[in-house]
Amino acid sequence: MLKIEEDPSAVNEVFRLVHTLKGMAGYMGYQNLSNLCHALENILGKVRDGSLQVGDELTDTLLAASDAVDGIISRIEETGRDDYDISSILEDLGFAEINRDPASEDYNFRVDVTLTEDCMMKSARAALIVQALSEVGKIVKTDPDEEKIDNGDFDRDFSIYIDSKATKQEIEEILRRIGEVESFDVVVLKGNTKPAGEAKLERVDTIRVTTKQVDTIMNLVGELVIGKSRLLQLAQHYNIPEIKEAVDVLGKSITRLQDEVLGFRMVKLEKIFHKLPRVVRDLSRRFGKKVKVEIRGEDTELDRSVLDEISEPLVHLIRNAVDHGVEKPEERIRNGKSDTGRISITAYKERGNVIIEIEDDGRGVDFEKIRRKAVEKGLISPYDAEKATNEQLLNLLFVPGFSTAENVTDVSGRGVGLDAVKTVVERLGGRVKILSEKGKGTKVTISLPPTVAIIKALVVRVGAELYAIPLSNVLKVVSVRESNIETIHNQKVLYIRNEIIPILWLRETFGMNGKNKGKTLEEVAVIVDKEGESLGLVVDSIIDRQEIVIKPPDGYLSKIKGIGGFTILGNGKVVPVLDVATLTGGADDDAR
Repeated sequence: MLKIEEDPSAVNEVFRLVHTLKGMAGYMGYQNLSNLCHALENILGKVRDGSLQVGDELTDTLLAASDAVDGIISRIEETGRDDYDISSILEDLGFAEINRDPASEDYNFRVDVTLTEDCMMKSARAALIVQALSEVGKIVKTDPDEEKIDNGDFDRDFSIYIDSKATKQEIEEILRRIGEVESFDVVVLKGNTKPAGEAKLERVDTIRVTTKQVDTIMNLVGELVIGKSRLLQLAQHYNIPEIKEAVDVLGKSITRLQDEVLGFRMVKLEKIFHKLPRVVRDLSRRFGKKVKVEIRGEDTELDRSVLDEISEPLVHLIRNAVDHGVEKPEERIRNGKSDTGRISITAYKERGNVIIEIEDDGRGVDFEKIRRKAVEKGLISPYDAEKATNEQLLNLLFVPGFSTAENVTDVSGRGVGLDAVKTVVERLGGRVKILSEKGKGTKVTISLPPTVAIIKALVVRVGAELYAIPLSNVLKVVSVRESNIETIHNQKVLYIRNEIIPILWLRETFGMNGKNKGKTLEEVAVIVDKEGESLGLVVDSIIDRQEIVIKPPDGYLSKIKGIGGFTILGNGKVVPVLDVATLTGGADDDAR
């Protein structure tokens, strides 16, 4: 089962959402949905005041009710009606019905509220205010009563009677944070009876735009970036300082516009993180395991398009962690572990990228089983299998169709999970890496660019061609001379300041014969980060540092190793964007 930690703030948040949904449903005439939310509200009220304890049975009921809410909303979207069978759910929730007499309660504040004239959903706004105040005190009654408020059967004015230990100023501060409120008055009914002044709020106007419109604006910003680069090249070529100065000013405005539009597209990871504990709970109960989920960094933001793509791969990884990773309680106890497994989901930003880590403390990867399965499937020879390092063996887990599972289930064992994860991540310009220790656990690390639209890149020349290297991968740039190149185990390395860095000539990688035909034989190494290790990419020269718009490769071009996409420079030249993660072959591919 999923171990449940007491979290009053979480209960309050769920209660608030259910209460708001109930008000909106009542206002829009969806009585079925309103009744279900009312029953849920009663249950959560008893949980919140401590009269009902949360256990597996109640959690199952609440999750079933949540699924029913999703079903009703889907039904409304499809047909405009909420005729969804919730009779069994209501029966399960009925045991916690709360019956209280507001007249028998006491109160010390009356909050009088007037909504704005253009408030489109006044019942939902009123419900939001009621819920916000319920978090700092006990709502004794409302005028008009709560049922009329939920149904929108009132003008713009209503009153809330509350028993609270909060100060008048604290209650006013809560109301100031809520939109579509024209004015409010907090009246102290006990203690200090000095009437409070009416507070006027500044209205915040908003409009709605579709994601398609935002994407269109983003594409236009990309065209502006290309145009700016073109103007800058012309100014430099013809040595016109006035144009260069004007382009600099224009560039600042474009950068600000770009940041604003990117802000529209950025979404917090909590949008997908919040559903992962449910996945863990359902699978752990199914397999008879105990698992505790820890989530950190859910406020980390990603581009919406990246977030949508990465959702399913994360679910794949969570399923693998529960199915293959975490052991059953009796097995964990035999191995000297707690009977409850742990899966941690962490997100943070590093060097401009977003890092997502999924780690479990389970049995880890059985490297001998990988060797045996790899030989059985003909992926590597017995000789190469014996020589393969653990890192090389872990890379085999990403090979299509490869799995170490003995039995195929609808959860795992078909060899499509990790392959699908790697495919999606690399298509987004990211990379995925696995670390594991037998008996200790496994950690999967995904590194993603925060957005796939516009990035900063280093434009380099190799022979007669230009390439772009994302700056998020670049550590530093150094000169390459014959005196600081050595050979270790048939691998050319750069020896600089007591640091040994493997190097790769891009001229050879992309089949360009001959030496640098420039004015000097001195080459340049762009030191990049490749899965936590430094790698030197030897180029002829550095051309510029630019903002570029990445266009993903299609068809045959998507299969070229080392190319993550293409961009158009200001002069109209199409330039490949290097994918550092897949640029080199070496040991990783030998293991396959």
